[in-house]
Amino acid sequence: MLAIVAGVGGLGYLIYRLAENTVVTIDRTWGPAFYQIAAAASLLAFVLVVVGGAVVLVQWMARKSRQIGARDGLYPRIDGGHGQYADLNEPGAQSLAVMAAAGRRPTAALAGRVIDAHYRQPDAPAPPVLPAQPEQLGYYPSRVDVYSAPLPRDLALPVGVDGGGQPVTLPLRNLGNVLVGGLPGGGKSELLASMIAGLLRQDATGQRVQIAAIDTKLVTFGNLPALAALYAPPALEIDDAHALTEALLAEVRRRFEMLHAAGARSVEEYQTRTGETLAYIVAVIDELADLTSDSDRRRGAAWLAAATEIGRKGRAAGVSLVMATQRPSSDVIPSSLRNLAGAAVAFRLARADDSRLVLDAAGAEMLPATPGRCLVRHRDTAQAQAYFAGLEGGRFDQFCAALPAPGWPVRDAGIPAFSPAEEPVPAGIPVFGTDQTLDYTPEQVAHIRQRYAALGSLKAVQREIYGQEGGYWFYRIRAAVEG
Repeated sequence: MLAIVAGVGGLGYLIYRLAENTVVTIDRTWGPAFYQIAAAASLLAFVLVVVGGAVVLVQWMARKSRQIGARDGLYPRIDGGHGQYADLNEPGAQSLAVMAAAGRRPTAALAGRVIDAHYRQPDAPAPPVLPAQPEQLGYYPSRVDVYSAPLPRDLALPVGVDGGGQPVTLPLRNLGNVLVGGLPGGGKSELLASMIAGLLRQDATGQRVQIAAIDTKLVTFGNLPALAALYAPPALEIDDAHALTEALLAEVRRRFEMLHAAGARSVEEYQTRTGETLAYIVAVIDELADLTSDSDRRRGAAWLAAATEIGRKGRAAGVSLVMATQRPSSDVIPSSLRNLAGAAVAFRLARADDSRLVLDAAGAEMLPATPGRCLVRHRDTAQAQAYFAGLEGGRFDQFCAALPAPGWPVRDAGIPAFSPAEEPVPAGIPVFGTDQTLDYTPEQVAHIRQRYAALGSLKAVQREIYGQEGGYWFYRIRAAVEG
């Protein structure tokens, strides 16, 4: 023990003497300058340690903020060590989770752009851009009348004329669904009316083609008379639109059973095998957003499911949906409908993304601000000037009124139908017909007021006596009620 204490004491004395001799030597050699240099070096080392530690801390915090944990992510990133991470999410899912964690709820359009950006390869070619004027030498008139357009050899939807003056049509054979998009005032409603007028010019009897109209905007098809070529009265309310769509779906299923029984794969082959004609059915929908963006989500999902099944099977069954909207976004035009569209018509749009939703390519945003100018995609894409039907001037209504009107055809459409020639009229009730041009008789006025007092709704009265809503007869009934 004494030896250990003596050894430690001796070592301490040696260290003391060494330090003393070192200080004396430093004082003799450098003097105070050495201590100044040592102090500066110590301060520099302290600053480097503090700053370096702060930088390392900030980098660690940045890496930590980019890693989504189990609480705010879909699947957390798994740290395998040595800078290796395993990510079980789809591309872009973590980015969307960060937005949600930050309080920004991603919209459907934003989510689509984020995921598309992650799936797109760095060396992948850019999406195709359609030129606004693919035919530099073409001449596009400012207005093309559909009533003087040449009739196609086979049944087809008229669209317009190209830069060379040639008609642009969409043949109904194997057509499928058609998307129509564009800004307000671009010419969508005129195109839809032109399609109906063009089909009626080709066949007004309903034997080869029948038309179903859905107009929840109440500005385009509300005045359609009871034509034989109409599959059912125009659907002007959301509930009627759903009923008409369900009726079309039932018709598609019925036709598939007929095709299966005849061993045919299309309505054309069915006609060849059996000699029986199955008329094409074209459903024209003005404003798709009212149906796909329904506040009642269950009802909207049910309509989307029915429309999707019609889109899948209608190509062979001869049933097509022409769907128009002025809000071409991913929530209005779901991918299930967009992928089933065999053709598309895009008027001027605000953004390239909107053009891609309708045409699968940009270009509609560069169209001139001329009403009716559009891009048509079927087998290829071409610019055209859409037909003009004369909705505002009343020419479309005059054209339809001049056609034979035997009353609504009696079909299993699932919505009210009216045919004065076939439905018995109970005794004591005045007869009402859409071909009545004179004023209501006193008996008719009294009956209208009596039914209004019982039903409490002008539309309900119109449905009861005419089997339709809106348009000319609604105002006639209102004038009779108000006296």
